[in-house]
Amino acid sequence: MADTSVLCRNHNNERCRLYCQGCQELVCQVCLQEEHKGHRFITLTTTMSNKRDELETYCRLYDDNINHLITKESELQNILATRQEQFTEQKRKIASFKDTLIQNIDDIESDLQQKWGAVQEETSNLTSRLTHKRSEMIQIKKNMEDVLQKSDIVEMCETAHVVGLTITENFTNEHTSLTATLPVYVEPEITPDLVGKLEHAHSCQQSFLYSRVDGENTSSINSTKNKISFEIIDSIQTSLCSITSIAHDSKDEKSSFYVVSSSENAIMKYYGDGNSRKIKDLPGKRILSIAVVNSGRILAIAEGDCTIYSLKVVDTLKISKSWKIKTFFTFSDSQIPTALHTSKVYGNIYIATTQKNNGNRINRISVITDKKPLEIHLVAEINLETSFVPVKAIACSRGNVTVVMKKGTEEDAEGCICAVTSDLNSELQWYYGGRTETESQERMFSPTDVTEINRKNLIACDPLNNTFHILNHKGELISLVDTTNTFGIVRPLSLDAFNRRVFVGTSSSTVSPKAKIYSIYQEQ
Repeated sequence: MADTSVLCRNHNNERCRLYCQGCQELVCQVCLQEEHKGHRFITLTTTMSNKRDELETYCRLYDDNINHLITKESELQNILATRQEQFTEQKRKIASFKDTLIQNIDDIESDLQQKWGAVQEETSNLTSRLTHKRSEMIQIKKNMEDVLQKSDIVEMCETAHVVGLTITENFTNEHTSLTATLPVYVEPEITPDLVGKLEHAHSCQQSFLYSRVDGENTSSINSTKNKISFEIIDSIQTSLCSITSIAHDSKDEKSSFYVVSSSENAIMKYYGDGNSRKIKDLPGKRILSIAVVNSGRILAIAEGDCTIYSLKVVDTLKISKSWKIKTFFTFSDSQIPTALHTSKVYGNIYIATTQKNNGNRINRISVITDKKPLEIHLVAEINLETSFVPVKAIACSRGNVTVVMKKGTEEDAEGCICAVTSDLNSELQWYYGGRTETESQERMFSPTDVTEINRKNLIACDPLNNTFHILNHKGELISLVDTTNTFGIVRPLSLDAFNRRVFVGTSSSTVSPKAKIYSIYQEQ
């Protein structure tokens, strides 16, 4: 028998007697005469039977898919074993030519080891995601079994509705063609032709089909004998027109990152497997930048707004997710936040602000500790001409704050990069005005983002000139990289880095009508 003691949530003291098929909710006698008048109804006994059948069907589907995920995990392990055999055979072939590859063999082995490490890491990440997803599905299935055991019609209706909405996404998005994301292994041909310079071993170096590139200094920069070596790991095609801010979520095991498109007022979360999820936006505002505080919580600022907003994820049965917006901090003296950054060393939140005062512009860097009560401390004022506005600011491991300054809010506005320390009376630590020679023509330097990479160096992007500017901690240029010719990256707009990986967000161009996200690995 169905429970008839359920009280109507709209009419006190009225007991639910029927189930509205159109509205999918329990109704009382009063509901029949008011908002549900003329609708189609079934008895509670029939409802209980229908919902029980529905949940039991879902349980069977979850059983099938859990078994499918176990099979996929086994396939990944088999792939890894096969790759191990290929890798071992590759090393054996290389070793057989050591007499003729005296100068090159160590470099080739090292190169192979790096590629093999990338394959191991990618396979491990995929296996971890499958294991996590399987555990999540088992928990959801357990929740449904608990509901079935209780025989509570309200919980059965709500749970069946939530699972029904998400079951397609769970079963189609998470484990479709997972093995296709692994790097393709091509058996190289080792011949005596490999004798000579390392570049003659091209077919061997391309075994894992990664694009290795060396960003070397040009003209007088070469005299420093500095070289920064990168390789493209992967890229993701997005549905956005531009990615004005990108922030890696180092707490998320799925290797995810948040991106902002100011032109579309959108915040998206992209996962390592290419899947994405739209995050709650700020209605009526143009989002400028975000910072990841911890997994499931980000901060955001909007153009012309004195408030920093906190967006926090709210879980529902760990099936669907929604985001709650709260005010994190509001500046009371007309200071407008223009950039956010979470320190990777101390976890403090750095904010760049701009303020007009009696016709003068005051640009500041402040820091907020993410503890209650919130306290804000002024770090430094940026003493440049008043037309400059800070658009990006990052806290570096050496204690400096590196800032991208622009003459306007447009992507291609003129700009510079500078550094300040936590001394209100100090001058700029250094200033970099750019190097933009392209085909014997000098163009305006227009940086849009900067991030710290390995060895405490900095990398800045200039979408106007399609270049990366790699600087040391003193603001001196180490390497100037043409992103189009070197990586195939057009209009690099935003940057973030984690360990040895650099994440690059682009804007649309004649080459690509939609923005892309690139993952680049720094080799040395």
